[in-house]
Amino acid sequence: MKFSLSLRMRVYLSILLCVVAVGTIGLMVIEQLQPLDAFYFVIVTIATVGYGDIHPLTPAGKILVMFIIVTGVGCFVGVAANSIESMIDA
Repeated sequence: MKFSLSLRMRVYLSILLCVVAVGTIGLMVIEQLQPLDAFYFVIVTIATVGYGDIHPLTPAGKILVMFIIVTGVGCFVGVAANSIESMIDA
């Protein structure tokens, strides 16, 4: 059985990884969060869990989080949909 990712899935994963990396670094710089806290916040935001224990305090941080929500959630849903599609097609 050969495992290969479709171009669409590779694009979604690439964008998602970029959003996680940029979001984590951006929150570390803008909100002065520790690396683990910034990564945790990005993952919780993208997964739409939103515990509320960490939240942006600056206007720049709020704008960055809006970017993370729009792009990250969209790509996360795209990855999930493509995963389900590939399981059904298999």
